[in-house]
Amino acid sequence: MQVFLILINLVRGKFVAMFLGPEGMGISSLFNATTNTVVKASSLGLNLAIVKEVAAENESGKAFGGLLRIISRLVSLTALIGCAICMLLARYLSEWTFGTGDYAWQFVALGMMVFLTIVYNGKSSVLQGLHEVKRLSKASIVGALTGLFAGVPLYYFFGTKGIVPAMILFAAVNLIFYEWNVRKATKNIIVGEKNRDFKSVSKKFIGLGILLVAGDLFGTAVTYAINVFLRYYGDVDTVGLYQAANSMTNQYAGAVFAAMSLDYFPRLAAVAADNGRMNETVNRQSEIMALVLGPISIAVILSAPILIKLLLTESFYPILELMRWMGLGVLLKGLQFPMGYIAFAKNNKKLFVKLEVIMTNVVTLTFSIIGFYFFGLVGLGYAVVAENILALIVYQIVNRCTYGYSFSSAVKREYGFAVMLTTLCLAVSLTNESWIGYVLMALFFMVSVFHGINRIKLLIRK
Repeated sequence: MQVFLILINLVRGKFVAMFLGPEGMGISSLFNATTNTVVKASSLGLNLAIVKEVAAENESGKAFGGLLRIISRLVSLTALIGCAICMLLARYLSEWTFGTGDYAWQFVALGMMVFLTIVYNGKSSVLQGLHEVKRLSKASIVGALTGLFAGVPLYYFFGTKGIVPAMILFAAVNLIFYEWNVRKATKNIIVGEKNRDFKSVSKKFIGLGILLVAGDLFGTAVTYAINVFLRYYGDVDTVGLYQAANSMTNQYAGAVFAAMSLDYFPRLAAVAADNGRMNETVNRQSEIMALVLGPISIAVILSAPILIKLLLTESFYPILELMRWMGLGVLLKGLQFPMGYIAFAKNNKKLFVKLEVIMTNVVTLTFSIIGFYFFGLVGLGYAVVAENILALIVYQIVNRCTYGYSFSSAVKREYGFAVMLTTLCLAVSLTNESWIGYVLMALFFMVSVFHGINRIKLLIRK
């Protein structure tokens, strides 16, 4: 499914690059960054809280239909709040984002997209808590197909004016599909239990959610701030180039993160009380991440020129070096990914805030601003690598001191091997553009793939 999803996104990305160009992609990125910030702020952090509570209830084997009804009401309420914020602050959002009030009506229309997005995110969280991986996978495909067959024609006929209608249509289709799947997955559960007290359950969710919204909101706000900074010190084209590099690099790794998080977080939450089982779960996930992301990162570095030529246009060629640095950054981000969930699974609110809200976001924003200011577009690639190295070190030290978590020998070996091969590939790509350089990079890729396949086969047999 993930391979199919990537292929759809590649085709869609090519058409978007052709019909919108760097400027259009920049406008789209700014719209998305702004609305994502509104969505996160309005959701009150309910999504991860829903996953955690539904997973715990589902594990107990008891009926929890009353809880699901309360979740539905809470999500609808936060969706209305998000819609109202986007519409009432439309002029201000336009001025803050684009430096002009000309896009105010687009933000008014995007209020509907915010409403639909918050509702379908809530339903997605219910499915994730129920461990309905197949249904979630199908939903991803539906969303990608919507973007391709509905969004691309809008870009073709209306150019940048088709961006907002495409965003609204995407959210509407996703909501319809998630609603249908939630009804199928929960029909027996809902019958099995009476209503619970709305006030007490809501207080519990919002109490946990307020903590989570800080991390989510800071993350999306940082993305928004980076985009606005790039527009201010560069231009809309710069935002588009950065977004293109981000999209091209992260969609492959993002597929891995999405696939693994659907299964990993519910499993980790279920064993969080037992440090021994928790260590085993985190190390197993860490090893898999290194084995899967190593070849992907090398492939991005190796094929960056081809990807830009085939999937974008020549006007995007300035992102070549940026993409290659981001390739290494993706691997480093993946290596810290399993540790990032530990504090939340352990319900350690203070530690979660310190790591996810303060450290991660402040470092990302600071490094990105410094990187672009001093080194231009490629400086954003330097920033991605530097911030993820720092985060990896901090996560390891903090989780070791707090919970006794430590890398197994297998994780250390796989981390070291993946980072070594990817770093060598990056060094060759930056110093040797001849056919010899590409032969060496191809060799690194084949070694990484061969090693990953063999090691995963051994893990499956255990």
